[in-house]
Formats: sequence, structure tokens, C-alpha cells
Amino acid sequence: MAKKIFNIRYKVLIILLLVSLVPIALMGFIATQKGQNLLKESLGLSLREDASHLIETIDRELFIWTLHIKTWSTLSVMQDVLADDPDGRIAELLVNSKREYGINLEILCTNNKGKVIAATKPEVINQDASEEEWFIKMRQKPELQSGGYHFDSLLKREAIEYAYPIFAIFDPTQVIGYLSLHVYFDEFHKMIDSAMVSDKEQNRFNYILMINNKGEVIAAPRFLREEKGEALFRENLASLGYKSAREAI
Repeated sequence: MAKKIFNIRYKVLIILLLVSLVPIALMGFIATQKGQNLLKESLGLSLREDASHLIETIDRELFIWTLHIKTWSTLSVMQDVLADDPDGRIAELLVNSKREYGINLEILCTNNKGKVIAATKPEVINQDASEEEWFIKMRQKPELQSGGYHFDSLLKREAIEYAYPIFAIFDPTQVIGYLSLHVYFDEFHKMIDSAMVSDKEQNRFNYILMINNKGEVIAAPRFLREEKGEALFRENLASLGYKSAREAI
């Protein structure tokens, strides 16, 4: 009898213990879920701040580049474009400007028909740029234009391009040539490489990718470029179902 009473007491104790633990377990589960949600929100905010900082850096660089190309176009030496730069003064200015920049880019000067008459890359001199996207845009609307990011057929490399018209001193409405700045995308890879994620260096679990308006990867950290090679730049994050990529474009 005593044994039976002990068993009943033991079972009741277990039941009471389980009942008392249910609210604790439930509270623990709710607290864990809330903690995870807060962590996600905090991480999301941190990543947005990192992305915003990187975007500001890129925007600042792009602004500086476009400001310089506008300034160069107004220099008196640019009037030599009318005679296809006979003394090489435009070419000298472009080469010196590139040297001062210290970044991976090319600067081209064309006449109003699209012939390259001076450049920081001698191989493209005398080539025809009239079919280039930035040149076509300039002919249609003579103001600052961008060819966007793509494979540059003149330079045979991926680049982002900016162009600005050169106006005649004797007639400010007459376009006599064009200046174009071609920034190789290596520079954007460098920006990605140096970016931090939540104040830490990027790794295989936390890293930054730059995509175009189609969702295609156009810049990535070095370790990912070395691991995946050219295949990385054939990936479309939007098509692969990445929500962040779909929202970004």
C-alpha cells in the first residue's frame, strides 16, 4: 500500500512538475523567437548601414570623376580637337591626368564624328567610337552621359563610362568633340574588397555583392572572384530567387 501511495505521489509530482514547466518552456520559446527577430532586425539595420556607406563612397567617386571630365572639356587646349590634336597637347593632358588619378581608367578624346584623336591608351587612337552607346547618347543630347556598365568594345574590358561634349570657344552652342572617361571595373572590386560587414572583414558567410539593374553580379570580394571565376559574373541573383536582389532592382 505504501509503495502504491509512493507511486501515486511520484506520478503526481511528475505531472505537476511538467505542468509547471510548460509555461516556462513556452516563455522560453517566445523569448527565443523574439530574440531571433530582434537579432535579424539589428543585423538587417547594420547591413543596410554598411550598404549605404558603400553606396555613398561609390557615389562620391562617380561625382568626382564626372566633375573632372566636365572641367577638362572647358580647357583651352581642348580646342585642338578641331585639328585632331596636331601637337599632341590633348594626349599629354590626358596622360598626366590619368597619372594624377592613380586609378585604373582610360580617357579618350574624339572629334565630333567619333574618331579617337587622343587617348591614354595609344592603341585606340584613330579608332571609330561612333557606334559606342555613350557617343550615340551624346550626339542625341550633348550633356553628361553614361554608357553604364558593360564590356567596352574599344578597350576590350568591362568598364563604366562617362562622356561630356567639348564646345567651341567661338560658339558655345557648337559641339566640336567629346571627352570620355572609362573606369575599369577593377576599381569597384577594390571598393568591395575594402568594405566591412558589421565592422568585420568579409568572409564566406558575410560578404557584399554589387549587381546591375538586371540582378547580375558585376562586383564581388576577391575570395569569391578567385573561387568562382567568370562563372560568378554569369549569375543572376534575382533569377536565383534572392529576395534582396529582387527588391534592389
